[in-house]
Amino acid sequence: MNDWNNQIVDDLGVVIAAGGASRRYGTDNKLFELLAGIPVFIYSLRNFAPLCRPGALVLVVPAADLAAFASLKDKFCPEIPVNIVTGGETRCRSVSNGLNALPGFSRYVAVHDAARPLASAELLCRCLEAARKNDGALAAHPVTDTLKKAGDHGIIAATVDRSDLWAVETPQIFRLEVLKKAYETAFATDRDFTDDAGAMQETGARIKLVHNPDLNIKITYPGDLLLAEALLKFNAKA
Repeated sequence: MNDWNNQIVDDLGVVIAAGGASRRYGTDNKLFELLAGIPVFIYSLRNFAPLCRPGALVLVVPAADLAAFASLKDKFCPEIPVNIVTGGETRCRSVSNGLNALPGFSRYVAVHDAARPLASAELLCRCLEAARKNDGALAAHPVTDTLKKAGDHGIIAATVDRSDLWAVETPQIFRLEVLKKAYETAFATDRDFTDDAGAMQETGARIKLVHNPDLNIKITYPGDLLLAEALLKFNAKA
C-alpha cells in the first residue's frame, strides 16, 4: 500500500483529538493560537483531509468550545468536510466519542493529537502500512537524551538505560473495532491511559513503532509554537 500522494484511503477514519485543557500552555485553548497566521488545530485537518472519504474526518472538542472550533474551521478550511463532536471527561472518553462518530466503512482509525500540527499525510500512511501488517502502529522516535530517575526531593536515584526507549507521538493507527473494544474494557475496569496504544497493549496487541525522523512537535508551551513556526518557514524555503 502506498497512499503517500494524498490519495483517498477507502477504509480509513481519522480522529483528531482536540479536547485538552491547555493548563501547561497558560491560555484558554492553545489550539486557537495562531501558527503562521492559522489556528494550530487547522493544520491537522488540512494535512489529513486529502486521505479521507467524506465523513471520515472527525474532530473531538470540548463542549464549551464547540462553537468556536466550528467557526474557525469554517473560516480557515470551509471546503473540508469535518464531523465535529464533543469529548468526554478524559482523553480516553473523548477519543471513544470520536471512534463512535466514524462511518461504517472505516476499518482502520488514525488517532492524532491536534496539538501536533506538523505531522504529515506521508507519516500517517507509513503508520497505516505498518498497522496493516501488525495489530497497530504509531509514530515514534528513539530517545536521545540521557535519562535520570528522580528520588526523594529531586535527587538522582539512577540513570535509565535508553537503548530500547522510544518517545511516542501521533498518529497512532489500529483496527477500529479492536480499539473500540479495548476502550470498552478500559471503561469497564475504570482504567485510564495517556494514549491509545496503552489501551491496546492491555489486549496483548502487537504494535509497531514507526520511526519518524522529522520533528513532530507537540504544542505544550508557548516556546513550542515559536519552534513550530520556524520549522514551517524553513520547510517552505527548502
